[in-house]
This record gives sequence, structure tokens and C-alpha cells, in this order.
Amino acid sequence: MGSFANSVHVRSNDSDEVISAIQTILQTDGYEPTDEEPDEEAMWGMPSAHRALHVSQPVNGWVNLLDSDLLGSANLSAELSLQLQSPVMQFFVNDSDSWAYVLYERGDESDGFDSSGGLMGGGMWDESMPETIPFAGEGNMEQKALEAMQQIEAAMPAEIRAIQQKINQGQASQDEFLQLSQWIQEHSRQFMDQFRSDIVHSMEQPKRVQEDLSPHIEPLRPLLVAGVTDERVLKLLDEQAVFAEETLAAFMPLIGVPPIFANLSYRYLEEITTDELAAEGVRMQSHLKYKTDMPLF
Repeated sequence: MGSFANSVHVRSNDSDEVISAIQTILQTDGYEPTDEEPDEEAMWGMPSAHRALHVSQPVNGWVNLLDSDLLGSANLSAELSLQLQSPVMQFFVNDSDSWAYVLYERGDESDGFDSSGGLMGGGMWDESMPETIPFAGEGNMEQKALEAMQQIEAAMPAEIRAIQQKINQGQASQDEFLQLSQWIQEHSRQFMDQFRSDIVHSMEQPKRVQEDLSPHIEPLRPLLVAGVTDERVLKLLDEQAVFAEETLAAFMPLIGVPPIFANLSYRYLEEITTDELAAEGVRMQSHLKYKTDMPLF
């Protein structure tokens, strides 16, 4: 299996401020701090009442995050860019076949790139290609997630469905909230395994046509390390490699992000030693752990 590395990077020299913003956002979303370790579902990015993040000390003007919730990290990235009024960059690797980024500013996506061919804003597919842009593009991942949720709901027994209806009507008790969440955690694995498989297959793209990558330069320019030329950025955006994380590792230093994050996710961090991180100038500051009693869907 290839790599599914993913990470979030906040433009900031104040990790305490970033951590405070994370806490505010997650608690607004119904999460509360816990001492419990993330369960297996959370470690594999599946629906879980648990969510955890590793937060680094600032490195080259970036505070780096590894979030156990891949889908939730997109909303967190947008909210952080809004609350902190600072750019937030989210990186993904898709099974080592391609890599992508989304740049958030003031709560919105200001730029996005997918090396397999997905370009936010369009302009790179010929008329015979599908209009939807997977992964970092126009909602393909969200659609697959919605389908997985619908399958889970369809499998609910009558008593669980009744609890869900009571929740929707604002009439459920705390015990009923917990009962529904426990049922979802126990039965969601098979549906989320299919969801992960669908996402991988949906991102298998036709050969990329020649495209104009120059629109990425303007939003990236304020983030570039001194001395990095437009030509160098464009060369890497156009580069194809057997292992996409290698190209991502070459791109990250252009904006000052340590290249080790091209091979990291929340789960992958378990395979890296503190000394290996330190050799890259990375020191993790906080391991934030949260739990919610709210329904997962």
C-alpha cells in the first residue's frame, strides 16, 4: 500500500495561540478534552467519538498539525485561517500516486493543486474528461462521504432510527446520544472501508493534459522562502514521480515546511522517533485529545 500522508500547517510563530484556537473550534463543534487515547477507528481516520492532534513548536514560521480526522481537518483548517487571520496549508498524498494541497485564507480556499490533474478553478481538463475534480477539488470526497453516511443510516435498526429522529427533533436524552454513537462506531467499519476504497479509485485520473500552472504562483508567493523563483515552483508543480511524496518533500521547503511532513500523518507519526523529528528541526509541543458525545452523522 502506498502512502496516505496528510498534514496541516498554520502560518504562525505562536503555537500556544494556535492550540488555543484549535480548542475553541473543537469545543464549539461539540468536542471536550479527554485523557483517553484515540481508538482504532480514530487512528485509521474512520468515524469515531475520539479525535486527536499533534501540534509542533513553530518551525520556519509554521506551526504543524497532524489530525486524526482527515475530513474534519479541512473544516479545522478553514476555521483556523479565519480565527487567526493567517494562511493555512493542508497537504495530502493519495496512495503515493499523487499529492495535493489546499491553501486557506480568511476562512476560504484561496488556492488548490492536485498533481493528478485536479486544479481548483478549472481550465485543465479537455471536453472529454469529467467535470468533477476529485480530492482537493469540487466535492468528490464529500459526495463519497455522504454516500457512506447514507448507507450507515439505511442499516440502522428501528430502535436506533427512532433515536436519530428524536435527536433531530431535539428530544433525545444523553443516554440515547451515547447509544446512537456506540452503534455507529460498532457498525461503521465496513462502510468506511468501502468509502476509503471508493475515494482511492475515484482519484485514478486520466493522463493529465498540458496546463497553465502559473495561476498558483500569486497565492503562493507570500509564502515562498526568500530566493525561491517562480520557475522553481512551477517545475515542481509539473513534476511527476513514481512516489508522489518525494515531489511533495521537495515542494514543502519552498515555503519553509519541513519535508519530513511529506511522509507523516497522525498515525504515521508512531513510526517516527523523536530524534528523527529533531534532525528535521521538528519538535512536537502538544498531543491534544478530544471526545464527543454528539452523533457522528
